[in-house]
Amino acid sequence: MPTRIDIIFDIVYFLAMGRPPLNMTATVVRFPDETLERIDNLVGNKQRAKFIREAVVNEIENREKVAAQQNSE
Repeated sequence: MPTRIDIIFDIVYFLAMGRPPLNMTATVVRFPDETLERIDNLVGNKQRAKFIREAVVNEIENREKVAAQQNSE
């Protein structure tokens, strides 16, 4: 289920006629074809970028939690 932020992001992106919203920077990331196929099979081609953004944010949060736990020991 999309969050409120996701819905707002999608609306802003649509209204900006394809221009990226502020505070976002485009970057090139290369993936094996098989990985992209797996992502597309899960979320569909049009949701690929959103899925990758969410996955990266989740991984950063997980690693930050682990680092904070290690620093507190």
